[in-house]
Order: sequence, then structure tokens, then C-alpha cells
Amino acid sequence: MPALTPTSGNTQGEPAAASSPSLSPSPFNKIPILNSQSRSFFLFLLAGAAIVGLIVAFFLISRGGIPSTIIPGQQVEDKLDPNAPAAIVNGKVITIGQHQEFVDIETNSYKTIQSKIGQEASQDYLNNLPKFVLDKLIKEELLRQYLINAENGVTEVDVTDYIQDLVDNEFSGDFSQYESFLAEGGSNLEIAKSNIRNILEKTRVMELEELNPTNIDVWYQDYLTEANVEIKIKLGE
Repeated sequence: MPALTPTSGNTQGEPAAASSPSLSPSPFNKIPILNSQSRSFFLFLLAGAAIVGLIVAFFLISRGGIPSTIIPGQQVEDKLDPNAPAAIVNGKVITIGQHQEFVDIETNSYKTIQSKIGQEASQDYLNNLPKFVLDKLIKEELLRQYLINAENGVTEVDVTDYIQDLVDNEFSGDFSQYESFLAEGGSNLEIAKSNIRNILEKTRVMELEELNPTNIDVWYQDYLTEANVEIKIKLGE
């Protein structure tokens, strides 16, 4: 799962917003890809956007600005079965293994970015990361279920087509360069696919509900109250 803000670009493969005439003109079909004459500048911009997203997310969560489905003041239990549920969303299980995989990826990416800019990782942020990641996985699952019910789900072809456009425009069609770029940010192709799928799902929900980035979170909180979400693990300090 989890850059952490779905509207920001980051080194895990989430596209950054910008105008790119080479892609579809509809913002709901393809999110524009950032163009830059310098690959290092492109990496810097993506890393900067990720850092801002991480800091803002932590600031808002720690102060109650983003409603959390996770009960604060709890601790992750050690040596849990990776196949056991971390959460159940309308009957769909998010396993402890899936949750931990995304926590590890987000931790690695965050530390990599901090190292590149010469800053130490915030322990407070890292402590709060498991809660944020589980919230993110729950949100992604609910959006995915909504689109499936609307018969407008994002397919594997949608994701691969998007990545192909990105590679063609930013890496001259060279997938090995793209994978190296992801690795520089502590990511890989699979997590890039996951993040891009989430971006495309979010834009489709905005299209169907006639929403924009400023009010989709309000819509989501209303949608969340109607869902059956069970948290099965303890998280927090």
C-alpha cells in the first residue's frame, strides 16, 4: 500500500499531478504524468512530494485531523500468524502478512527518502505508521468494493497501460530504468502497481460521485459508517 497521500506523487510509483499533453485529456481516465528534462530533478520532485505527504499525514492523524478506523493507545502483538486477519472489511480479509508487508515497504521508502535529503527518520512517525497503513488498506478495499458493485472496477490492464505510458514518457520505454528508479526510492514494481491502482480507483470514484479532491474524504467517511469493518490486531503505543 503505503505513499501515503493518494494525491501526491512518490517514489513508490504513485504518479505526481501535472499537465502532460501526451496522455488522455480526461483526469479521470489517466492521471497526468510529471514531465522533467532532468531525471534527477524528477526524482527530487517525487521524493519531495512524498515527504510532504508523509509529514502532513502524520501531523493530521496525531491531532485528530483525519478520522482513524484504528483505536489509538494499543500495541501490535508479536509473532502473529501472517495469514490471520488484521482487519475484515465487509467480509473481505486483510491479513496480518499483507499489512506487515506494506508497513515494511513504507518504512523502507520513508527511511530511503530521509537518507537522501540528509535527515534522520522520525521515530514518532515510524511508531504511528502501522495505524496509518491499516487505515489506508481499509480505505483501498472499500473503494475497490464500491467500484466492483458499480461494475466499474480497475483492471490489471488499466494498471499496466498506465505504467506503460509512464515508462514510455519518462524512461524512453525502458522498463529496467523505471525499476531502477523505483529501487532508488526503496520501492519495486509490485508496490508501484498497487499505488497506481489505488490512484485510478480513487479517480473513478470521484467521477461516479461527481467529487473532487477536496470533498472525497468527506464522502469516504460517510461511506465508511455504512461499512462493516472489524479491526483484529492491536496497534499503537
